[in-house]
Amino acid sequence: MYSYILYVFVAILTIIFLNLFLKINGIFKYIFFILACLVPTLLGGLREGVGTDYEIYQFIFFKMKESISSPIFNNFHGYDPFFILITRLIAYFGNFRLFLIVTSFLIVFCHIYSFYRISIIYKLDFLFLVFLFLIGPYLTSFNIIAQFIATSFGLLSFVSKKTFYSILFLLLSLLSHFTGIIFLILVINKLVKNFPLKIFSFIFFIISFFPESLFNFVASLNLPIPQDYFSPTLNIGNNFEFYLQSLYILLFLYFYKVILKLKLDLVFFINFISLAFINLGFYNIYIKRLYLHFSSFAGVSFLKTTKSFRFELINKSLSFLIIIYFLVLSYVGMVMLGQSDLVPYRFSIL
Repeated sequence: MYSYILYVFVAILTIIFLNLFLKINGIFKYIFFILACLVPTLLGGLREGVGTDYEIYQFIFFKMKESISSPIFNNFHGYDPFFILITRLIAYFGNFRLFLIVTSFLIVFCHIYSFYRISIIYKLDFLFLVFLFLIGPYLTSFNIIAQFIATSFGLLSFVSKKTFYSILFLLLSLLSHFTGIIFLILVINKLVKNFPLKIFSFIFFIISFFPESLFNFVASLNLPIPQDYFSPTLNIGNNFEFYLQSLYILLFLYFYKVILKLKLDLVFFINFISLAFINLGFYNIYIKRLYLHFSSFAGVSFLKTTKSFRFELINKSLSFLIIIYFLVLSYVGMVMLGQSDLVPYRFSIL
């Protein structure tokens, strides 16, 4: 239980620094922004044995350090070349602790900056978006580091103003983890006028009900994708948290379209696609990880919904309920189900 309290405390402390960042001008403004990034960075960077794949990343790091004089991609799979490059460079200059600190900072900084841009684009509460990220997706990154680096670059590709940077960050996302290719749909939608996102989302959602046929087709393409992403894992893919995640997305879609009758924009279809990935996750647990790329948009979805109500009291009440819901969701996942092996939290400065 103390681990869960620690995670929530870190999120609150980060929000305090970011609130000062929003209110203060001058050089101190940026100092508070960096401090806000450092708080969760230290949580992730000083962890010891926290995260299901912690030992796998540790093994990869030390294997790279042992073969530091060999070609940079030698003896390692070619799925995530940019992530391998980052790891190899850190292995050359430092130790595994430095690796955790650098990757944690990269994930935190890119996400917080992206949320700041998103809050401007959609006129949403910046602090709310960051808090939901810190009590959920960020902690999941302790388990799947490479994928969340891909998510970080994917978000930057989404919020970048210039086409060049959108494409650059999209490539870095794809090269950090092959699942980063799903951000291609966001970039295409941004750059191509009249892209049929509605049709694409609907077709993909229907296909998600036929996972075996879909996976067999993708496997036949002989793409450089690990075989784990094609094998059925029904025994572990069906859990209570999956149903909770599906429930909140369904509630959002219902309120967004039926109750509030809002325009079907990008945020709506991101949730629609997320629901399809969760549906596929019941067949294969690894496919559910692709939904995690979009999990950071959960706060965007709910804020866009709550701000549509005319009365301020309703807005604040719903926002409070959303925070409670996500606190419960993270508690169920971390403490009750033990997902990602985030509890108990252990740390070391060595």
